[in-house]
Amino acid sequence: MQQAPWSVVALMVFLFCVQVGAEPKNLCPNPGAEAAGEGNLPAGWRLEGGGERVWATDAAHSGQRSLKITSPGGTTASWLSDLIPLPKPGRRFALSVRAKLANVTGKGGAAIVLYTMGADGKRNGQTAHLTLGGAGNAVAATDWTQYFSVSEPLGEHVKYVCVNLRLYGASGTAWFDDIVLTEFEQYHLKQPRAIRRGLALRNAAIVCSPPLQRHAANLRDALKLDLPIVGDDVHLEQDKRDLIVLGNLTNNRVAERLYLHSYTCEDLNFPGKGGYVLRPLTNPLGFGQNFLVVGASDEVGLGRAIERLAQEKPAADGVLRLPLMVQTGEGYGGLSRYPWPGSGPRREMAHVAAYMKSGDLDQVRKYRAEVLKSWFIPDEQLFAEDHSLHLYYVTRTQSWDLISDNEVFSDEDRLKTTNRLLDMLRSRQGYGYGGLGGSRMSRENHGTRAAHAFYFGWRHFHKYYRDELGAELLMWRKKLEDFWRWPLGSSRSYEDSLSQHALGGSLVNALDVALMEPAWSTEFFEQYAQRMGERCIAICNNMGQVVLLGDTGTSDFPGSVFAMLGYKFRDGRYAFMLKERGNVGISTDEPLRGFDIGLPTVEPKDHVGLHVVPADRLYYDTALQRKDGVPFEKAFDKLTFRSGFGNDDEYLMLDGHAGGSHSYDDANTIGEFSGNGRRWLVEMDIFNGPTMNFHNAVTVARDGLGMAHVPQCAELVRQAAGDGYAYTATRLPGYNGVAWTRHLFWLTGQHIFCLDELTADEPGDYSFVCNWRGLGEAKLSPGLYEAAQDGASVPTRGMDGAKLVAAVGRHSGKHLRHMPEYDALFYRADEVGDFCETQITAAAAGEQELAVTVLDSTGRGTIQVKLNGEPRGEPIDLFHDGEPRIRTVNLGRVAIAKPGEQVLRFEVVGKHERSSGYAFAIGHVDLHRVGEPDAQRKRSENRFHLRFPPDVPATLDHDTETLGRYLPPSRLYKPVLN
Repeated sequence: MQQAPWSVVALMVFLFCVQVGAEPKNLCPNPGAEAAGEGNLPAGWRLEGGGERVWATDAAHSGQRSLKITSPGGTTASWLSDLIPLPKPGRRFALSVRAKLANVTGKGGAAIVLYTMGADGKRNGQTAHLTLGGAGNAVAATDWTQYFSVSEPLGEHVKYVCVNLRLYGASGTAWFDDIVLTEFEQYHLKQPRAIRRGLALRNAAIVCSPPLQRHAANLRDALKLDLPIVGDDVHLEQDKRDLIVLGNLTNNRVAERLYLHSYTCEDLNFPGKGGYVLRPLTNPLGFGQNFLVVGASDEVGLGRAIERLAQEKPAADGVLRLPLMVQTGEGYGGLSRYPWPGSGPRREMAHVAAYMKSGDLDQVRKYRAEVLKSWFIPDEQLFAEDHSLHLYYVTRTQSWDLISDNEVFSDEDRLKTTNRLLDMLRSRQGYGYGGLGGSRMSRENHGTRAAHAFYFGWRHFHKYYRDELGAELLMWRKKLEDFWRWPLGSSRSYEDSLSQHALGGSLVNALDVALMEPAWSTEFFEQYAQRMGERCIAICNNMGQVVLLGDTGTSDFPGSVFAMLGYKFRDGRYAFMLKERGNVGISTDEPLRGFDIGLPTVEPKDHVGLHVVPADRLYYDTALQRKDGVPFEKAFDKLTFRSGFGNDDEYLMLDGHAGGSHSYDDANTIGEFSGNGRRWLVEMDIFNGPTMNFHNAVTVARDGLGMAHVPQCAELVRQAAGDGYAYTATRLPGYNGVAWTRHLFWLTGQHIFCLDELTADEPGDYSFVCNWRGLGEAKLSPGLYEAAQDGASVPTRGMDGAKLVAAVGRHSGKHLRHMPEYDALFYRADEVGDFCETQITAAAAGEQELAVTVLDSTGRGTIQVKLNGEPRGEPIDLFHDGEPRIRTVNLGRVAIAKPGEQVLRFEVVGKHERSSGYAFAIGHVDLHRVGEPDAQRKRSENRFHLRFPPDVPATLDHDTETLGRYLPPSRLYKPVLN
């Protein structure tokens, strides 16, 4: 399929259409550099700085002449226009330039800017600066391209401006031509976009891949129309026919393109086996054609979709108009599950996603009510009430782009809301044009989430309002390209936290834009994306969890990253990592798509043993401020020891960095050691800004004082690995006067030896403390720290939480997952009537007893348990205002008609008046014959030993408040950090 990128050149024809009407006056003297002046210079232009400046005839965009600069670098070489008097104070000005660049590189690259002057003609500032390319290490070589920049409002002190065209300390050659300077004014739209709904069957075609040709022929026969059938390599930018698209992400390249832009959701998970979707799309790509996606997860569903579509008839005008129709099938687990449990869509996107996956127009009506209520609150009130709005503004821009054509909205609604969105994008807030920066630096979630939101806003106006907003759109596009250049030039984010900030935010944002913008992401997918995936595998232990590094919580996991990379590279190792997560939820910014392509799982055996994650160049250069002489070649991001990917296999991670955001002083520290399905050594930070003292690290006091700003980059000095062993030596130099080398020698399945070597580089009186942070029931004796995390005492009979989740057959479409920390089925119900049905086996017919173990906590509802449709026992109120509480509820005797599978239903019937929600969690279900002895209970013993010389003094502290209260809840340990 041809995916032509959004082209800067394609936007040129709309450049000065911000104000519809008279052509704005060009204030620039001799804009095409055709008129001659004195001294073999063009009229209205003079030289400034060094380098070679030529009134050139060897290249021109129009006419015969251009302004040329050639420079060896190290100096600023410029063309400067004559003084341009300003017509009125307080106005903004738009500067447009055509430029051609040849091997421009170094410092600020090629640039344009407006110098501002006072009444005396002396320079008093500059504005509208724009880098055209070649800054820093980048090399720019481009044909004639149009660039556009807008000034700030110029105050009373500015009487003149000059156009400056330059190579700013860069080497190379640049030609400039067709310079335009005009007054710039922004207007609201006068009318909403015209909407043509439906499929014009008299000028339509069916799009399918070769394997679906049979279904395309069946559809043509069912519609009784002689529609042409075309391949899925159709050129969408040129083909103006309306298109019926058969298939999903995996088997139709047009459906794939629509999916990558979030216009559709159909893959191998949604709508499920045997399910189908008839999805009308009104000019979604902005090329003029409408689509009808006939989507399904399998051929059975596709056949049913065609049968359903055959029941629809076009109107007299030959237009087929139909609503969104969704029939979900087997395997689809609800809105927030994707193929795995996710956090689900947030805010406004919740209604839009619910509509897109159900066809329920009431969801659109709820969305409309929310938009009209909340989008028009004055900014000063809005930001006072919603401090995190800038993080989730994408829910506004993306949702409006996906649903603004819906019939629920009147033309008045559309015009009002679209203009409000336009105001938001013009804003100087973090999510608006004025809030996006393009400098070379590693990016974090506050930046990527804002730029992600701005991207969807740009996309909407670019598709539907190019004639009205062309100049602004060109400016927006350039700013987006400048911003995303850096996230797409890196394998990681600015956060060194392994949290939703990075894994569900920054990385998912970057991958989403990369998949939508192939012209921006070629280098990213060739050099960085797979490195991102390797890092994400490395930071996950063997229990489907990430290391608790930085501000990380239990729901944090790179699930969407694995799904998107699995789709892109067809790499089954990413599918394996998703499977490792099981039914535990994740946190992600992705609101709709699971990228389920049926990828077979492949164990990442290349990560077994010693695995080193190399340092990322952009992060090393821009995020690590205190490297203390560690060269890039020796720096590393993370390293891991892993005996396998089984739940009980050993895993150790050592951190090489301490920079970035949501991160703390932990370079050269052990982030986690786990084994036997338990975390034994951990990091736990959570917004407290801990120093080295809070990590598995050596702290150094020199002359009685610590170090305020510790080094951020460790180096890998030595490494070795073989059959059954691995060894590393990592060093943190410049650490309060010493070089700290940590030696780790791992004998697989036996021991890990840790030797900390500290070499003084500066004189002083030193003292050292080796800190360890662990979980479990702990005790300390000379030479031994012992922690116990014994398995819970559980019945050998009945069904535990994992089995209950696996046996779920039906539920009301809300978030379902397994809670491994309590071995419980968790269901995020949010209203009365929500339910979850599972199956339990009765060994024999006759009278039996039923009991359930529930997990009480805050935000819980009241449930009624039903067996085979009959209520059993009284409703159970699961609300508990305190630490989670496990209790068993006896539901009495039940009559079983015949042995075998019985249907067990948990249904929400209400909630406690103090509860904030309706969720419930079930830990164990037992159905046994009356009089049968109580089931035996088993308990497994698990111990962790940390041995050290007996004569070394040691203390044991129990933290329950500072960091202990943030620990992931678990039945294996108390909320205490040792």
